[in-house]
Amino acid sequence: MSSLRRRRQRCHANTAAKEDNSDDSADYFLDVVTEEEKKATVQVPPPSGIQIATPKQSRFDFLLSSYITFTQSPSNQDNVLNLFQYSLWLVSRFYSKTSQRGNNGLRELYSEMSFVRYALRLFGLPVSMEAARSGSWGGGSRYNDKRIHSLGKILAWSMIIYYPLEHVAYVRWRAPKLFPRVNAGKYSAYSCRAWFVFIMGTITQCMSKLKELHMEREQLLLHNIKSDAAIRHNNVTTGSCHGDDPKEDSMVLAAVAEVDQSIEQERFNVLRNVLFTLPSIHWSTYDTAPLLGDDVVNGLMWIESVVRMYQKIRAFRAS
Repeated sequence: MSSLRRRRQRCHANTAAKEDNSDDSADYFLDVVTEEEKKATVQVPPPSGIQIATPKQSRFDFLLSSYITFTQSPSNQDNVLNLFQYSLWLVSRFYSKTSQRGNNGLRELYSEMSFVRYALRLFGLPVSMEAARSGSWGGGSRYNDKRIHSLGKILAWSMIIYYPLEHVAYVRWRAPKLFPRVNAGKYSAYSCRAWFVFIMGTITQCMSKLKELHMEREQLLLHNIKSDAAIRHNNVTTGSCHGDDPKEDSMVLAAVAEVDQSIEQERFNVLRNVLFTLPSIHWSTYDTAPLLGDDVVNGLMWIESVVRMYQKIRAFRAS
């Protein structure tokens, strides 16, 4: 039971061969004719005022195509599984007093989803190694604070430690005969300590990013105000009546909207990692009494999964 308590989450084209050489010339001729026809074809635009109707996509088709596009990202696939996993736990709570059989079945599915997500983490180590080498988790050239870039390196190295420990625990739990002497709970606890470092680093990095983003937003608005004031001053001194430049205004508004979106995403990241904090501390112990009850830990993780999914959908719709 202690080990269960410490589990967490986080067209090939077919080509037909020609039957004999006698068809080669015919095929080639057909190709040539087709190309000549294409060259001779003149695209005639529709008469003025006439619009060509395009098939209207149904709401179901729109939702289906959006879902497929959304889940093409491995990160979003894990987000869906994460929400599904902790929703199974939540639903099982309603069965705890009415149907023990239903409760047990949902708990088994919840546990299985946990191991599915463990398996998906096998892809995480190379990503972390690339981030440690390239500094891609440092925010890029947008941010001037060197601490943001340094924290990106710390985040990457914490995950380089985290993933191998997770893999050892996963193999021990799923194939205990391979490593009979390995303490899976101990390795899982050590991985969660690396995860805790990642969480604290992420919160600190996000707060630094938010500070710079707010400054960037203020500078954009101040620049727009000064530009408008300069136009008004020029009108007064020269007697002209030039208005604001609509193109420049639209560019400033677009830049402010992009900054606002980044601010929103960083705030979501802070909230999610705050929700992660207590579970990570709870799972970091293996030889002492549990810090929190299962309901508290799973409840926090379920809230985080909802916030994360909402965050990803917001970012997906804005992209």
